[in-house]
Amino acid sequence: WSDNKPGITMTNHSNVDVKATFTYAPESGNTLTGAFTYDNSKTTDSTGAVSLAKGVEGQVSAADYVTATLKLSGTPSSTMTDFTKVGTITVKITK
Repeated sequence: WSDNKPGITMTNHSNVDVKATFTYAPESGNTLTGAFTYDNSKTTDSTGAVSLAKGVEGQVSAADYVTATLKLSGTPSSTMTDFTKVGTITVKITK
């Protein structure tokens, strides 16, 4: 993966198909909600995972990838200041 601000890019160079699940959990007391959008024509399955096809030997630049971008919504608390942690993003990779 790479931190591709403002998104997170996951590239599959392995020899097996994988699934990537991106989740957002707000900090305690934070009312902001979050949802991910995906580029590269990717959509999620019923479990919320994005499928990435296995890599092909010798074709590094053709590796399957997705960039996930978190979109926050809601109204920040009036006590929130600059550089306040609003939540945690977790990326889970499975076969």
